[in-house]
Amino acid sequence: LRHNGSFSTDSYSKERHWHPVNVFLQHDYSLLQGGQFTAGQTSTDGAIFDSFPFEGIQFSSDDGMISPELNQYSPVVRGIAYSQAQISVKQNGVVIYQKNVPPGPFELRDFNQIYSGDLEVEIHEADGSIRRYTQAAATLPILQREGRFRYNLALGKYRSSSTFSKGLSEPKFITSSAALGLSDEYTIYSGVIKAENYGALLLGLGKYSDFCGAFSFDVTHARSQFSQSNRITNNQQGQSYRLMYSRGFSETNTTLNISGYRYATRGYYGFNELQEIQSRHTYENNINSYHQRSRVLATINQDIQELGQLNFSASKDQYWDMSDGYNFLASYSLPLRGISTTLSLGYNKSPYYNNADKSLFLSISIPLSVFYNGNNSYITTNTITNNGHIQQQVGISGSSPAGELSYAAAQGWQNQKNGGSGNINFNYRGPYAQMNGGYAWQKGSSQWAYGIGGGITFHSQGMTLSQPLKLDGA
Repeated sequence: LRHNGSFSTDSYSKERHWHPVNVFLQHDYSLLQGGQFTAGQTSTDGAIFDSFPFEGIQFSSDDGMISPELNQYSPVVRGIAYSQAQISVKQNGVVIYQKNVPPGPFELRDFNQIYSGDLEVEIHEADGSIRRYTQAAATLPILQREGRFRYNLALGKYRSSSTFSKGLSEPKFITSSAALGLSDEYTIYSGVIKAENYGALLLGLGKYSDFCGAFSFDVTHARSQFSQSNRITNNQQGQSYRLMYSRGFSETNTTLNISGYRYATRGYYGFNELQEIQSRHTYENNINSYHQRSRVLATINQDIQELGQLNFSASKDQYWDMSDGYNFLASYSLPLRGISTTLSLGYNKSPYYNNADKSLFLSISIPLSVFYNGNNSYITTNTITNNGHIQQQVGISGSSPAGELSYAAAQGWQNQKNGGSGNINFNYRGPYAQMNGGYAWQKGSSQWAYGIGGGITFHSQGMTLSQPLKLDGA
């Protein structure tokens, strides 16, 4: 029995809330190459169809039996924080992960998706401002080893996060998908969804080649039925075409992921997308404002050996009746005799806002071991610019000899009469838990951040405390 949720409290309004995400029972079985039976509030498998939350039962393959290089690609959330910031990652309006980060580029890897829909990222800066953008949850091509049969069967009721018109946005459904690994590195896969207001059929083919890399292509035909409250009484139907590609170039130390190109006709709606529209009561005159036309997402990682490493990621989203959205992030790191230099450039244009978000981050870190042998501390200088605002910081960071305690402190100055700013952070990884804390200040505001995480195991000899546990399937 597992339960996921989060607790939040607001010291200003004195409000306290427990936000449940899901609760479910799960047990493994050995039939059909092994799998998991799940009952309760969970989400469908997202390898073939985009997954979605539901209440019901599910039989699915256990991906732990697949070779690691063929597992589903884990999402990485990247961005640039202009100050000591709290990053919130959401899906369907539900917070699935939060973390406090120092100023500069950040990468979030240590979280699990609820399902494979888009990730909504919010950056809460120290001055109270909030920046938002949407990041696609990329997946690698759908490939299985020869003889591997991967499947998913689920039935129940769609679970909406909206409290408005739940009857329209929580239909009963049944869905099934399967992928079979064939000889010569081919994979065929298919899926079907049948619900009270929706039906879809998907057919696809994947292939791995030592020369070309890995790719997959599939076509989905879907029929959607809108309620009369949306002023659309006729059925909508259309197709979605999706191509995914991944290739590594060992001779140049380059990794390229075109992690998805998707084009959809005007009449195509995903199952999750349809239920979100129903819950919003979106009317016909603006229904396509949220209706995606195409998406492309690509990442390139280039190792230049002694000259450093270059990373670039870009995405473009097109909508039927809205302006396009763009997201670019490029970073270059150069280690030179222990001195680390990082340069990051960011550009984000959301279709919901008129102005683009432009940023630059430059960091130089010098180890004190250059002057004092055995010292684990660094002196760091950072320069951050975003849309005309400039901030400079000088700080010190380091760790204890065993690495269980790490710390950082910085003092900064901002232009446009914004005054000084600074932050202090620490992280402690002990045998029974990990703890972190921080304090940030700037003109007119301050922010505390603190947390504790760990694992508790009950057994016949009593109770054992540990570092955070990672449970398969959780």
